[in-house]
Amino acid sequence: MPPYITDVSHPALVKWKRERQEYEDAIEARCATTGEDKSKALQSVKNYFNRNLLKTLCKLEWGTTIEEVTEERILSELDIIIGNVMNDDIVDIDALFDAELKMDLSEPDVKARVINYFMLCDDIILQRGLGSMFSTTTGMKEKCKLLKQHLEPVALRDAVDTHHRLVDSSSKTDEQALYQLVKDKALEQEKVFRLLAKQKKHQFDWPGKPRREPSKGLRAGVDRSNSTKVVRDGDDRRMVVVAANPAQKSAPIVKSKPCTGCFHCGKDHWLSQCPYLDEAAKEALLAERKAKKGSDANSGKRFRAKRLESPIGVDNDGRATVVLNGKLGLPYCADSGSDPNVISRAHVELLQAQDPTVHLIELNEAVESRAVGGTLLTSPHAVDLRLTLNTAAGPAKSSSQSSASTLNGN
Repeated sequence: MPPYITDVSHPALVKWKRERQEYEDAIEARCATTGEDKSKALQSVKNYFNRNLLKTLCKLEWGTTIEEVTEERILSELDIIIGNVMNDDIVDIDALFDAELKMDLSEPDVKARVINYFMLCDDIILQRGLGSMFSTTTGMKEKCKLLKQHLEPVALRDAVDTHHRLVDSSSKTDEQALYQLVKDKALEQEKVFRLLAKQKKHQFDWPGKPRREPSKGLRAGVDRSNSTKVVRDGDDRRMVVVAANPAQKSAPIVKSKPCTGCFHCGKDHWLSQCPYLDEAAKEALLAERKAKKGSDANSGKRFRAKRLESPIGVDNDGRATVVLNGKLGLPYCADSGSDPNVISRAHVELLQAQDPTVHLIELNEAVESRAVGGTLLTSPHAVDLRLTLNTAAGPAKSSSQSSASTLNGN
């Protein structure tokens, strides 16, 4: 039975379209067997359309009557609804396909995996009403781009992209050519994967392969512990252990010669082989060289050591200090932004208590300065001071007396 239309919403019509296609395919198969006329065997869409719904659509949407509307007009109007986005919504194409277009890598059949991938793309377009958008030349190019962009695994996507850049780019706008390219590349990669897996399995399953023992220090089939050699028997399966050549085993080991010669005589032999010294002299010479080498190493360390001294010339808060007239130590700011020296009246009074020779000099015109924040400060007096700055290199005395403006207040 053909599907019945009782709802013209986008999801309902998408479902109806699929069921109608299945119905028409079944009728076509029956007619091919019985020889019937397909046009007569098919039931019309108009006869399986809710009459009140069809009447309302003809009057309000299509501008005709239910008696005059034709089968072709009904199918055309329904295709328009199915082929457009529901409610004329703006769809984020990239986000939609990122979330829904996935290749099923769990499918072992490569051809089925690829065809299901392309079929899923068509189903997403149909369900979302994007048919009209992807039916144009530009839309087909965008569809092929999305199909390539979401291919998995990454090696397959890279292979298709390389083919487009270096061999042939026609499948960028041809869905059928893109399908054939993806299928061929996927089959090639599957064959390589199966071959590598088979080789790896064969390597692990071969019973005659000797295993390397890291703790025994074997190299190239030679057992150094007992001078034996591992060789392959004639049947390529058994491993036979044979003794090494006795002549090779008894060959003497030749020591290398020193680059600088003997420590004592300078000739081409080691100190232990020197004929001009006895054993006691050799040991004494070695001990002397060892002691000298140790002292050289210690002296090198002494020169490389960095001396860390406690900071001088700073107060408890870590600020640099200056000594006034050799009597009073105060913290100071070396780069305050002020050209003349400035000192508070309270500090001058403290200095006068320790040094009676300090006297205030009244200025003809008070000096005005502006502190941080915009506060205006007035200095009506000045005082002559001898400054000793405490620096990292030691105390630094001023060559002459320095004049400092005296601020009112503290």
